[in-house]
Amino acid sequence: MDQRYDLYCARDPFFYERPESNVTLFPVLEEPATPAGWNRFVTSGWVHYSAPGVTIPRQGWKIHVSATMENAERVAAKVLGYCVERKIPVKVVPGPEPWRSRNAKYAERAGSGKLATVYPRDEQQLETILNELGDDLEGEPGPYILSDLKWHGGPLYVRYGAFQARRAWDESGREVQMIEDPHGNLVSDPRGPVFSTPEWVRLPDFLRPHLDRRNATRLDNFPYEIVTALHYSNGGGVYEAKDRQTGRRVVVKEGRSHAGVDRAGRDAVTRLRTERAALERMAGLPCVPKLIDYTAIGEHEFLIEEFVEGESLYKACGRRNPLIMGGDPSPDDFAAYGRWAMAIWQRVSDAVHSMHDQGMVFGDLHLFNILVGDDDQVRLIDFEGCSPAEERQGQVIANPGFAAPHGTTGTDIDEFALSCLKLAIFAPLTSLQLIDPGKPAHLARLVVERFAVPRDWLPQAGDGAGMLVGESGPELIRSSAATLLSTATPEREDRLFPGDVAQFLVSGAELGLAHGAAGVLWSLHQAGAGSFPEGERWILKRLRQERADLQPGFYSGEQGIAYALWDLGHRDEAMEIAVSSARNFDPEPLDSSLFMGVSGIGLNWLRLAGLTGDEGLMQRAIQAGEIVAGRLGPVESVPTISGQGHGFAGLMLGGSGPALLLTALYEVTGDMGCLDAAETALRQDLRRCTAASDGGLHVNEGGRTMPYLAEGSVGIGLALQRFLQHRDVPDLREPLSSIKHAATSSFCLFPGLFQGHAGLILFNALTGSSETARRQVRGLEWHATQWEGKVAFPGNQLLRLSMDLATGTAGVLLALAAIEGKGDPPVGLPFLCESFLPGNGQEDQEGLPTKERR
Repeated sequence: MDQRYDLYCARDPFFYERPESNVTLFPVLEEPATPAGWNRFVTSGWVHYSAPGVTIPRQGWKIHVSATMENAERVAAKVLGYCVERKIPVKVVPGPEPWRSRNAKYAERAGSGKLATVYPRDEQQLETILNELGDDLEGEPGPYILSDLKWHGGPLYVRYGAFQARRAWDESGREVQMIEDPHGNLVSDPRGPVFSTPEWVRLPDFLRPHLDRRNATRLDNFPYEIVTALHYSNGGGVYEAKDRQTGRRVVVKEGRSHAGVDRAGRDAVTRLRTERAALERMAGLPCVPKLIDYTAIGEHEFLIEEFVEGESLYKACGRRNPLIMGGDPSPDDFAAYGRWAMAIWQRVSDAVHSMHDQGMVFGDLHLFNILVGDDDQVRLIDFEGCSPAEERQGQVIANPGFAAPHGTTGTDIDEFALSCLKLAIFAPLTSLQLIDPGKPAHLARLVVERFAVPRDWLPQAGDGAGMLVGESGPELIRSSAATLLSTATPEREDRLFPGDVAQFLVSGAELGLAHGAAGVLWSLHQAGAGSFPEGERWILKRLRQERADLQPGFYSGEQGIAYALWDLGHRDEAMEIAVSSARNFDPEPLDSSLFMGVSGIGLNWLRLAGLTGDEGLMQRAIQAGEIVAGRLGPVESVPTISGQGHGFAGLMLGGSGPALLLTALYEVTGDMGCLDAAETALRQDLRRCTAASDGGLHVNEGGRTMPYLAEGSVGIGLALQRFLQHRDVPDLREPLSSIKHAATSSFCLFPGLFQGHAGLILFNALTGSSETARRQVRGLEWHATQWEGKVAFPGNQLLRLSMDLATGTAGVLLALAAIEGKGDPPVGLPFLCESFLPGNGQEDQEGLPTKERR
C-alpha cells in the first residue's frame, strides 16, 4: 500500500482531500503574531516567514529542528522567536495535526521529524545559529532526522540542499527538488535516509566532529548481519539477518525514538517494547515467532526474533485465486479455491483464539501479518498492536480494510478482523466499507455466488445488496456520468472533481488529463454524456491563472489540456497552447515518455497539425520523433526489469509511448526510419516482460509482475497492435497474443483505467475482444459502490472515491464507452485509434503507407 494516501483521508469520508487546510495552528503562528513588515505565507504543510530586505539564497546549508508531539509547540515558539529577533528566514509546520501526520508510522521518511527549517545566509551564520539556538534547545527531544547530520545532543540537524523551489519531474512523474552544480546545471537534490553531501560541497570544519560521531555509531559490532530489508516505515525497518556466530536466520525489527507515532501517541520504540512483552507472554505458542534478543544502538532499539518461513496470506491468495488468473476458469476451479480459503481461515481463527487463551489481543490482524507455509500451516507476525485482553484496550494501529468500528475493544477487535478476513481472502476489498457501509454484505453475496461458499459460512450474504453494475452498459454509462457531474465543485479553486492525491502533490494536476478536470470533461464528451459548460469555464479561468505553473507534458500538463479543449470546442485556446509550446520547446529537461515527456507532446502537435494543416506543429512533431529515436539506444541497453531506479516499461512511462509517436510519424511521412525506431522501442519494453504463471505476458518489476495499461503489458500491447498494422513481424505477434491472454483476468485490485480493471476492459474493447470486455464489465461489481443513489468507483488504494480519468470513475466510463461506442475513430485513449493524416481520418487516406512484411 502507498502510505501517502492515508494522510489525505482525514477531512472527508468519501474523497481524498488536502490534509493541511483549516488546521489548528500553533499559537505562535497565528496571523496576529506576525512581526510588522515581515512576509508570512502558507504553502502545503508549512508557514513561511522572511524579514523585509533579507534575500534567501537558492541553496546552501540549512538547519532542521526536530521535536516530539509533547514539546512541538514550545520548540516552535523558541525557534520562531530566535529567527525573528535576528531576521533569519524560517518555516514551521503549522500545528499539531500536520505535525502528527508528518511523524506517523507511514509518513514519508524524508520529511519525518522536521518541525522547522532555518535558512542561514552563509556558513558563518550557520555556525552561529547552531551554537546559539542549539544552547537554547539543548535537551529537547525529537526524532532523529535520517537525511541530516545531528548537532550535539539537542534537536538541531543540518544538510546541504535547496532553499528555493526549483522543481523537475523524475522518471515516475513525481516532482523532485533541484539544486545547481558549480557549472550551472540543475541536478537532483536527494533526500534519502542517509546523510550525504553533493560531491562539490565541502563539509565545514565545525561539522566534522559531528560527522565522525555519526560514523562511529555503526552496526559493525551488532551481533546480527543484515542480509536484506523486508519492509520500511517511518518507525524503522524490518530486516532479514543472520546470527554472526551461528549463521541462524533471524528477523531484526528496528524502532526509532519519537518517530512512527500511532493514533494513541505511541512511538516506534514504545510499540517495539510492547511487541517484546507480547512475545514473552506468548512464548511456546506454535503460531508465534520465538523472541531471540533485544538491544539498543544509539537512539534506535532492535528486537530480534525467529525467522518464519512462508509467504504472506495476501501473496498466497493472489497466487491461487482463479478470479485473478487469465483465461476462463471453471466452476470447479472456483469451488476448489473456496475450500482452500475456508480451511486457511479456520487455521488463522484457531491461531488468533490461541492468543486469546493466553490473555492477548492481536489488535492488527490482516493479510500481510499472516504467513502461510508450504504445508498450508499459518504463523502470525507483527505484534506491536498487541494488548492484554483483560485491559480491554481500543485499537491503536490497523490496516484500513480491517479497522474495527470506533469503540471496539479487547478481543472484539480480533473478531471483527476475522470477519473481514473471510471476505478478504477472496477479494481484498474490505476497505470499501469505509466508503459504503453496505459493501461487506454485497461482497459476501458475490463470494457465495462465485466460489460456491456455503451461505451459512457468510451469513451476511443474505443481506447483500442487489447488483450495482448489472448487464446494461448504457445504463451503467448514464449512472457513472451522473455521478461525475454530481461531484463537480466549480465554486472551489483547488479542484473541480475529486480524484487521486496527485491533485495535491503535483502542480497543475487538478487541471490535467490524468487526474484533473480536463480528463473528466473529455471522458464525458467521449461517452456522449453531454457537455458541462460551467466546468469548461472553470478550466479556462484556472488556465489563465495557472498556465505558468503547468508541466509541459500530455497526461501531466498543458498538452493534455489542449487536447481536451480542442474536442470540447475551445479550439483557439487549444491552438494557443500548442503553438506557444512549439515556439518555446526545450526537450533537454524532458524524458521521452507519453505521460509527461517528448512523445506525448509530439503526438499532440502531430494531431493538431493534421487537423489544422499547421506546418510549424508538423515540423515540431517530426523533431520530437527524432529526439526520442535518438535517445533509444540498442534493445539490450535497457535493464530486464522495470521500476524506480531502472527506468520504466509500458505505455505511459516506457518505450511504448515513443513507439506510438514513431508509428504515427511513419503513417504521416512514410519514413521507414520511424518504423525501425518504433520497433526498437517496443522490443525494449518487451525485454522487460516475463511470463506469469498462467502464461500471460506481464511487465517484470522484480518483486511483482504487472499487466496494467499505464506501466504494464496491456499498454505495450496497444502500441504493439498499432505498429503491427504496418510491419508484420512474426516474433512480435507472439507476445501480443500472450498480452491478450494477460488481459483476460476477471479481477484487479483497483478498478481504474491506468492501474486496474478498466484498463483491461479498454484493451479488449480496442483489440476486438468485445466478448471478453463485456464479461469483465460484470467484474466491476466487486468495486462498484453506492454513492448518493448512483454508482461510483474507488481510486487507487481503495480508501476514497475518485472521479478522475487515470484512477477513478471517469476512466471506468471511458472503458464502458469504448465497448458501446460505434464512432469513427472508436472511443479510446488519445492517439490509440485516431488517424494523424490531414482531416484526422475524415477524408480519403490514399497516402497511407503500405504494410511491410518481414
